[in-house]
Amino acid sequence: MNFLGLWAAAVITCWGLAYLEAPFLVWAATVALSVGLCQWLGVFPHFLLSGAWCVVILLSICFGFSTIRRRILSVHLLQIFSKTLPPISATEQEAIEAGDIWWEAELFKGRPNWDQLLALPKPHLTDDEIHFLDHQVEKLCAMIDDWQVSHVTLDLPSVVW
Repeated sequence: MNFLGLWAAAVITCWGLAYLEAPFLVWAATVALSVGLCQWLGVFPHFLLSGAWCVVILLSICFGFSTIRRRILSVHLLQIFSKTLPPISATEQEAIEAGDIWWEAELFKGRPNWDQLLALPKPHLTDDEIHFLDHQVEKLCAMIDDWQVSHVTLDLPSVVW
């Protein structure tokens, strides 16, 4: 297998692992198998493979154990980012201190728990809200011609304003 083919296989494998959101151990095992395969096929010189093994072992230790990762990497990265990020605003601080992020957090995680959403109580309109929708909103909608507003005048009638 040639060098370009190995790089293509590595890129496709990394893309697949990222797409499947593979855990760290799967990534580490895949990289170790790849380096072992390169060594077995004799594609790279011995000194490059020795360096690759050292990098694989070092990165596996650094990223595989959370206590080591926190002490070696996270602390330093946090210091760098805290210097470059702007200070938190009063509004952001209030939002953080509010404590409840409701169900939107599930959406931003990328895999919402729909059962949690369905378990929430259904909102009910008050009598005043129902009356408003049935009377004032209906009256307003009857005063507006969508075609006229969207394509002719490009504005709402003055009566509506």
